[in-house]
Amino acid sequence: MKIVFMGSPDFALPSLQRIIESNHELLAVVSGEDKRRGRAKPLTPTPVKALAIEHGIKVITTSSTHDPDLIDSLKEFKADLFVVVAFKILPPSVLDLPKIGSINVHASILPKYRGAAPIHWAVANGEEETGCTIFFLDTKVDTGAILCSRKTPIGPSETTGELYNRLKYIGADALNQALAMIESGDYHLEPQDDRLATPAPKVFKEDGQLDFNQDLISLYNQYRAMTPVPGAWVSIDGVSIKIHSVSLPSKQVNAKLSQKYLASATKPGQLKIENGYLYSACIDGFIQINTIQFPSKNKIKASDYLRSNRLEGVFNA
Repeated sequence: MKIVFMGSPDFALPSLQRIIESNHELLAVVSGEDKRRGRAKPLTPTPVKALAIEHGIKVITTSSTHDPDLIDSLKEFKADLFVVVAFKILPPSVLDLPKIGSINVHASILPKYRGAAPIHWAVANGEEETGCTIFFLDTKVDTGAILCSRKTPIGPSETTGELYNRLKYIGADALNQALAMIESGDYHLEPQDDRLATPAPKVFKEDGQLDFNQDLISLYNQYRAMTPVPGAWVSIDGVSIKIHSVSLPSKQVNAKLSQKYLASATKPGQLKIENGYLYSACIDGFIQINTIQFPSKNKIKASDYLRSNRLEGVFNA
């Protein structure tokens, strides 16, 4: 098949690599424009563009899928299929171009978690399973007919970053399967049941502020979901502190802390130090804070920080 690939971040790299290694004809790659990754830094290509250049593949960069020049270029390819992974929403003027259609690699088992941040919300909601779905794109967001999917369990301590790194390969495996199905013509499309759909909107920095007015497992899931991006954080005395690592204390330790402190006037977010370790209260127990980072400082173990510094009060008070 004649394929045009569209994607930008590293999540798309395994999928692109599978197509490069296949017998399909990769006509071109469409990716985002080069960006500066820091002040005074040179312009840097997207990971997808860099891989395409490495393999001598034609690259088209764009800031908008509505760009008439982009659409004209895509028309000239007369592609059989567009493969889209972690890219922009395609308008009908683009969707209608390929002979077979446009397929997408989505990091959830659709129709659950439609939207920009399916991995974050699956982890935040304490899901025990997720996966990747290959589906045909239509004019709405993540609503098209499903070709195939692959599932995987979510580890009880797995963060969004860790799951992201696994799902990009699971998605590539599913894409490989989908391309073989399309090429053979031996496939059945499964319409999505909108009644089972759940949203997965984009996450922002504010979503990373840990909410101690919730139960321990929900708080831990929030930390896992927001790590490493946008990042978990708290504030105390007007200072924002990044939280790089937390853990669930053992049942025995949590019972001891709860018996000692929760019966008193301990507030959610209140800090307690026990045996040199830092804990913060939530509504039904305590979470252990392991690694912190103050503004313009390096990461440090909370236990090391406490050896020579005081840290007391209530997070997010």
